Amino acid sequence: METRFECLFAPLRLCRLEVKNRIVMAPMGTGFATLDGSPTEHLIDYYEARARGGAGLIVTEFTAVSADQTFITLGFHSNRMIPPFSRLAETVKAFGARVFVQIAHPGGRAERGITGKQPVAPSSISCAYYGEIPRELSKEEIEDLTEMFVQAANRSKKAGFDGVELHGAHVYLVAQFISPHTNRREDEYGHDFEGRMRFPTEIVRGIKSVCGNDFPVGFRFSAHEHLENGVDEDLALRIAKHMEEAGVDYISASTSARPSEAGECDLYPAPPIYMRKGRLIMLANEIKKATNIPVIGVGGINEPELANKMLEERKCDLIALGRALIADPDWPTKAENGYEKRIRRCVRCNTCHARLFEYKELRCSINPEVGQECRYKLNNGAKSKKVVVVGGGPAGMEAALRAAARGHQITLYERKEELGGKLIAASVPGFKEDMASLLHHYREQIALSDEIKVKVKTTVSIELLEQEKAQIVIVAVGADPVIPRVPGIEEGNVITAIELLEKDELIELGMRQIVLGGGMVGCEVAWYLALRGKAVKLVTRRSASDLALELEESARNVLMTSLEKAGTEILVARELTEVKSDLIVLERNDGHQETHGFDTLVIARGYKPRTDLIDALRRSSLPAEIHAIGECARMGEGLYQAIRDAAHAATQI
Repeated sequence: METRFECLFAPLRLCRLEVKNRIVMAPMGTGFATLDGSPTEHLIDYYEARARGGAGLIVTEFTAVSADQTFITLGFHSNRMIPPFSRLAETVKAFGARVFVQIAHPGGRAERGITGKQPVAPSSISCAYYGEIPRELSKEEIEDLTEMFVQAANRSKKAGFDGVELHGAHVYLVAQFISPHTNRREDEYGHDFEGRMRFPTEIVRGIKSVCGNDFPVGFRFSAHEHLENGVDEDLALRIAKHMEEAGVDYISASTSARPSEAGECDLYPAPPIYMRKGRLIMLANEIKKATNIPVIGVGGINEPELANKMLEERKCDLIALGRALIADPDWPTKAENGYEKRIRRCVRCNTCHARLFEYKELRCSINPEVGQECRYKLNNGAKSKKVVVVGGGPAGMEAALRAAARGHQITLYERKEELGGKLIAASVPGFKEDMASLLHHYREQIALSDEIKVKVKTTVSIELLEQEKAQIVIVAVGADPVIPRVPGIEEGNVITAIELLEKDELIELGMRQIVLGGGMVGCEVAWYLALRGKAVKLVTRRSASDLALELEESARNVLMTSLEKAGTEILVARELTEVKSDLIVLERNDGHQETHGFDTLVIARGYKPRTDLIDALRRSSLPAEIHAIGECARMGEGLYQAIRDAAHAATQI
C-alpha cells in the first residue's frame, strides 16, 4: 500500500549508513537498567517493540561513560558490559532499524546519593539544575573524561551499534561546558566560545580517530536554555556550525527548561497537553538553514500528518518521536501502511516523565505494556469465553479490546447514547485535542472488532446478566460527581462540570461563572469558560500551592499560568456553606463569610465510586467471574489506573 506520508518514509543517509525512514526514537530515560547500568531483558524487550514498530533510528537513553558519576540509567563504562549491549544492538537491528548509543555524563547533575561522590562540573558554582555545588574539574580530569567518552563510543562500535550520539543537552556535562551560564572557567576549556567548545570538539575528534571517520557521531544539544546567560538562538547557530566543522554527522535540536518553568517558557522540551505541538521545530529549522548536515527536530509531535508536514516544508530532516513511541510503538508501521487513524496517540500527560523524577520505572497512561511487553504477549490458546463488560468509558473500552484480542466474545454495555465515559467531556476544550484523539481511537478500534458487540442506552441489572449467561463480568461503571451537601445546592443554575462539557448549550447560562473545585477538572473548566469569554471565579478549599496537584508538574504549571493569563479570579481556602438563588456564601479559614453573585455555579469537587452494581453482584448467586476496574473499584490515578486495571483484568481471563 502506497503511503501518503512520502517525506516521513523516505530513506536518508547518515555518514555511511542508510536509515530506512525519517523517524527517530528520541533518547528517553526508562529506569529499566541494572544497578551497574547494563541493559536488562525487559529494557531490550522495550526497544525491540519500537524497532518492530518501524522506527528508522533508535537512540538509547542517557548512557553514562563513568561509573562513579551517574544516576539511575544505562552505563557503558566497562568492556564487561559489551555482551548485554550487544544483545540490545542485535535485537533492534534484526528489524531493520539503526541503533545509536547516546553517550553522556551528568556532570553537576550527578547524584551523590547513588555514587557516594561529590558531582563534578566545569565550574564550582550554584545552578538550578544541581543538587549541590559541584567540584571544579582539573584539566587532567577533563582529558580523562574525554577518553571515557571515546572509549564508550569504541565499546558501542564493538557491541554492534551503528553509531553514537554525544549528549550535549539538558544541562548535563557537555552542555555545562558549552553554556556561558555554567562554564565560568578562565583556562583553555572556558573563557570564550572556542574554549567552551573545546571539550565536545575533542570528544568528537577522538571518537573519529579511534572508531574511524565512517562511524557516525551525532550531537544533541539545547538550542535554547531557560537560564540567565544561557544558550540562546544566536549562540545555538554558532554551536551547530562549530560542531559540524568538528565532524559530527547530524545535529539534534532540543531545549532546556525545568518542569517548574514550563508555564513561563514556551520552549519546554516535553510540551504537555496544554502547549502547542511542534513549537520546537523552529529551532531545528534555523539550524538546518545554517548547516549542511541532517538536523533532527523534536517537540511533542504525536501525529504523522504534522511530522510529514514539517519534513515537507524542510523545517528539519528527521523527526524525533519520544512519548509518541511510548504510547504506541507501532506508530511508524501504522502510518506507513495507511492506518494512521489506528494510532494510539500520546495524550502528552507526562506521566512518563513524572515517574522518572520519582525514581520509578517508565510507564504510560494509555499504554500499559511499556516495560512489560512480555507480560502482555497474547495467548490465543485460551478457550474463548463469553465476556460482558459493563461501562463504555476508557476502562471498559480498553478491557473489551484486550479481551477480544485474546479471542473472547465480548458484549459491551453503556447506559448513555455513545461510548466514551468521561473521555467525552475531557475532549471538549480545544486545549484537550489529544484526549479527543484517544476517544476517537477507542471508538474506531471497537467498531473494527468483530468480537465486540456494543449495546448503548442500556442499564445493566443482575437479571440482564443472568440472561446473557456471561462467564466473565467486567464492571467499569466509573464514578459520580460529588455534590456538596449545603442548603440551596439543588436550586438555581447549578450544574456539574461533566454536564457543562457534555451539553454545549449550558455554557450560555450567563456571563458570571463560578467553578467550585480546585482539582484538575475545576481548573480546566475555569480556563475553558474564560476562553469562551466568561467572567470566571474559581473557588476551592485548597491552598494556591495545592491546585491541580493531580497533574504532572510541567502540565500543572502551564495550566496555572494559562488561568492567570485568562484573567480567572482564584479564591482559595474557602468553603461553600450556602447557595442563595444567584449568590453563594463562602466561609474563609478565619471564619469570615463572604458572598459572590453568579449566573451559573459549576460543581467540580471530585467523584465517588459508583458501586451499586458491584454490591448487587456480590450479593447475587450469578455463576460468573467478576472483575471491578477503574473508578468504580478505586479512586486515585485516573486514566492511568483505569487502563492498567483494564489490561490486567483482560489478561486474567
